Amino acid sequence: MPYDEFMATESIDVNPSVLAWARTEAGLTREDAAALAEVDLEALSSWETGQTAPTISHIRKLAIAYKRPFTVLLLPEAPAGIPLPTDFRTAGGAAPALSPATHLVIRRARRLQSLLAEVADEIPSAWPAPRLVRGDLGARADLATDAQRTLLGVTATIQASWSDVPEAIRGWRRALQESAGVLTLLESIPPSECRGMALWDGRVPAIIISTAADEPRTSRVFTIAHELAHLTLNQDGVCLEREDDTSRGRTERWCNRFAGALLVPGDVLTDLFSDGSLQGDPVAAVTRAANRLKVSRDVLAIRLEDTGRVDKGFYQRIKPAFLVSETKTPGRSEVKIPATTRVLSRVGAAPVRALSMALNDGLLDMRDVADVLNVGADRFSDLNERAEQSLGRAR
Repeated sequence: MPYDEFMATESIDVNPSVLAWARTEAGLTREDAAALAEVDLEALSSWETGQTAPTISHIRKLAIAYKRPFTVLLLPEAPAGIPLPTDFRTAGGAAPALSPATHLVIRRARRLQSLLAEVADEIPSAWPAPRLVRGDLGARADLATDAQRTLLGVTATIQASWSDVPEAIRGWRRALQESAGVLTLLESIPPSECRGMALWDGRVPAIIISTAADEPRTSRVFTIAHELAHLTLNQDGVCLEREDDTSRGRTERWCNRFAGALLVPGDVLTDLFSDGSLQGDPVAAVTRAANRLKVSRDVLAIRLEDTGRVDKGFYQRIKPAFLVSETKTPGRSEVKIPATTRVLSRVGAAPVRALSMALNDGLLDMRDVADVLNVGADRFSDLNERAEQSLGRAR
């Protein structure tokens, strides 16, 4: 028998706990893992309990199913598990389990966080120190937003200068990454699972925004601000922005108030209230102000009501008019997007520059960088060039 065939059929000594760890970290049940890897369920159970050992061929199949390098399943001990964010989606009822794809998103985000933190420790200029206000659930959420705006360098005038909502999303992300040291990632996460996540870290806090289709793009703007609120509380969170009277529901309410106040400054509301347009045609007045700030009309109307500038019930009265013309995010086209474009859209230019600095200083090797960015090593030079061009244009 040829050597390759012999090795593929020969049992290999593995730590059963490593196999169980890798499956759990992938968010898979044994049944799902067996089906995905095309192995026998009883055999998989036997490998994970140490009763029998898999072959190299089986390990390769499991590695593909778990989206792990082959060598990871051969580790002598299982690494510490990657913690999932605190689940704030349970406010108001049960939430769906996070899918294996979302587990992978979290795993990669945590890995990128960790690498950037290591780089920042060695090269402080590679990634700015976090500049976040300290949130307080016992205080009004809007009390901290003016200070946070100043730290981000985003004024109402700057918001109004953004040409459209996509540019606003880029502007908020750029301000968070370059001025506040907050990693912001755009990921395709099923809308039934969450709208966004906050991943707390003392050196590189992170936000993940769902790019699910068939939602208004303004919802992403709000999600960015909402998850930022969680970070000011120094906490993780996976959110659907629900509110109730539970402890987690009250936290969500506070984060929603923070987000609204961050996106719609008080002086904008004062101007809107004082010019008399609300009394004549409230829907048109709210629409104009919301379009100027690149936020949803819902956020602006709720802010007017929360701050006492209009009577209670104002939002519910005009909300039906918003539903008629709300623009949804178009579905994904079949046009193939270049890998470098996908990476820049997903992680932004600043992390690419930081990782490039680490490569140049010999702190990381290309395998680490290519793996965490999910891009071929041969594409990194082009990716870095495009990142530098993007950062140059932003300035």
